[in-house]
Amino acid sequence: MWVKGIEIELERKKIKNMHLYVLPPDGRVKVTAPKSMKEAMIQGFVEDKLPWIQKQQLKISSRPQNLPLEYVSGEEILLWGIPFQLEIVQNCKKNDVLIDGKTVYLHVTVKENPPNFEAVLNNWYREQLNYEIPDLILKWESILGVSVREWGIKNMKTRWGTCNYKEHRIWFNLQLAKKDPKCLEYVVLHELAHLLVSNHSKSFKDILDRHMPEWKLIKKEMNGLL
Repeated sequence: MWVKGIEIELERKKIKNMHLYVLPPDGRVKVTAPKSMKEAMIQGFVEDKLPWIQKQQLKISSRPQNLPLEYVSGEEILLWGIPFQLEIVQNCKKNDVLIDGKTVYLHVTVKENPPNFEAVLNNWYREQLNYEIPDLILKWESILGVSVREWGIKNMKTRWGTCNYKEHRIWFNLQLAKKDPKCLEYVVLHELAHLLVSNHSKSFKDILDRHMPEWKLIKKEMNGLL
């Protein structure tokens, strides 16, 4: 369907409320709506949201995709899907990362020449994940009736997470700290679900559908940003 010149991808599902998404990397618009809802109501909903849609599309179109950081002041970095301006501060007493408003200050010492900016920033990202992951694991362990024996974080190029279902061991991608929090929760659910079903069969997908109906949309968004 089209609303005011904007193409809308409409998906009808067994849900009670409408949901609106503006998705990277191209800013496409998707609406999920109850099966019984009239199209006129959906169109009115989208029209009311047009200023927000256009604002999100502008943000997406102006954001460079997949460019490696040069670690210079003024660059943009992400934390939980939110852009921050990077400010490099050298000759500090210790390596550290601090947030002030919309600025992330990367503090580095003079012990290394050149300073390992990436290592300092990645350690900070690791701290953010270490803070969030335990509660999510506890939540989904309780819901699914499973138990994780061990988990960790590492940089992975092609996977958001991995699960050794025999050892009940899970790894999470360090890059998840840059994504919207819903992405991290989806990966936690996904990997814990493998403790019930080791493959990606219909039984596995049924678990995701039951507990997180929007998981396919989240997965598409993540893969567009990886």
